[in-house]
Amino acid sequence: EIDNIGAKRGRVIVKRWLGSGAFADVYEVETNKPVVKHEAMKVITLKNQNNYSLSDAERIQRLRPHVIEAHLMIKLGHHANLVGVKAAFQLEDDFYFFQDLVPGGQTLKSTMSLLTTDQATIVAYKIAKGLAYMHDTCNLCFWDLKPINVLVEILDMNPTVGAVKLSGFGCSGGIGCTWAYASPETRALLVQPEKKDDPCAPRPFQVPEGLSYSAVTLATIVGAKINKLPTHIRLAAESQDQWALAVTIVEMLTGKRVENAHEVPRRLDQDCGKDLIMLAVQCLDKEPEKRPAMRDLVKSLGNLLKDSVIALVDNDKVDEVSPSELFHLHSNIGSLFFKKVFISSDDYDLAYEHLSAARDLAEELYGNHSEHFATSLYNLARLLKDKGIYFEAKPLYERAIVIWENIHGPDHPKVSTGRKYLAKLLKAEGKDDEAKRQYDIAIATQEKILDPNSPNYASDLLNLAGLLRDQGNYDKAKPHYECALKICEDKFGPDHPKVAKALNDLAFLLDLQGNYDQAKQLHERALRIRQENLGLDHPDVAESLNNLAQSLRHQAKYDEAKPLCER
Repeated sequence: EIDNIGAKRGRVIVKRWLGSGAFADVYEVETNKPVVKHEAMKVITLKNQNNYSLSDAERIQRLRPHVIEAHLMIKLGHHANLVGVKAAFQLEDDFYFFQDLVPGGQTLKSTMSLLTTDQATIVAYKIAKGLAYMHDTCNLCFWDLKPINVLVEILDMNPTVGAVKLSGFGCSGGIGCTWAYASPETRALLVQPEKKDDPCAPRPFQVPEGLSYSAVTLATIVGAKINKLPTHIRLAAESQDQWALAVTIVEMLTGKRVENAHEVPRRLDQDCGKDLIMLAVQCLDKEPEKRPAMRDLVKSLGNLLKDSVIALVDNDKVDEVSPSELFHLHSNIGSLFFKKVFISSDDYDLAYEHLSAARDLAEELYGNHSEHFATSLYNLARLLKDKGIYFEAKPLYERAIVIWENIHGPDHPKVSTGRKYLAKLLKAEGKDDEAKRQYDIAIATQEKILDPNSPNYASDLLNLAGLLRDQGNYDKAKPHYECALKICEDKFGPDHPKVAKALNDLAFLLDLQGNYDQAKQLHERALRIRQENLGLDHPDVAESLNNLAQSLRHQAKYDEAKPLCER
């Protein structure tokens, strides 16, 4: 049935064939529950070439990488730069795997020779965002980053870069890491290739002395805490993705495959994308401890994106960029300014300029009922709300919520988030009854989507607690804050920036409850963690200084608060 385009199987309509692997075919399908969506459906056959069913042992061997992939993708949760899993199950002699569809998606390997330096920067930035989420939120290393494991949405023939998503979790988990993209530390963990072996084929992990194969698989692939690993594995896990990203950047800039990681430094002498190359050089440092953290690479790549858009405007070259690419540039840069990655008095004005342009282009290119348009409305509404322009922000929030409900259904995190910010706006306007209604709906939705097995569970708890706090339900909010803090401490250790965020939120609630001494202790601990991890001049450090100062001010300890405010 599946071989026929347009065939219907249950609630699924097959739209087109996308590609094949050794034992699998991938299709674009349309599902209609609860709303019409297009997804990718991978079908793994459990029969041999003679159409006979496989033995149990053969089934296990064939399904193993796909089951690992499903497990990892569920563990990772949702992120814009990771392919998300929708469902995975066996039906008769086939295994079905539903995941995010990247419209017009191709592998980076097939498109990278066509990319300009600016487009390569956008791709690198989005890859880094997905990896930073894996590292900081999920405590996972991707291990097998390479162009064939990156899906890129090509929007027209220029080409224009749209969505960028990491895929291939099962292959890296089931086999190992590709030699050509492996750092020296990771190579020490792999079975050495023979001369005849392809350096761009994945190599299996060795089994370190004293550890069983299952322990190695769980510790290095499925995501045991990185800081609990043996030192040599930990060093590889903490910096392998940075190394592979650097090799990928070089391949995007040169359009040529890097067959051996040791060749990379010689390829960096050419005069193209110098700023991007300098970031790659940092990621190729011989000492893994000196390679930048992925979250810092996100900021550095964001700076390069900002500079590229400013250069386009200053040099009057906007007409040389396609409308769809310009939409993504405006959207990315506007969001970066709004998130205060760049600190200056003109940030809000620049953010408004870029986000307004992104909204207009989204409506023109994708229509006024599209995901792109809803997101651009939401981003612009948040900016206007922060500037106090409530009468302009409110209809943008409301319209974005309606579009998201039509696309995803009412019980989706985006709908809940939209209602939360609309409620904050209504409360700021003094419309308490309307705000309470939006908070109540958002809280009910947030409670429905809470999943203790999700990597976003702590973040979801903080969101729910924040909604309850904003409503004045301090007693209901407190246990959620405390639970989120414990999860972060258990998952990341006591001195991680995620712990500082949870401490900060709980301390803010304690201030509101009048528990100033306890709040002060938590504020001081959050400040210490942020200073040690982020440096003395980071905006999050400024936030902690301000929060501690406000806590002291509430106690009339003005002499202690003043130097903190000044700093």
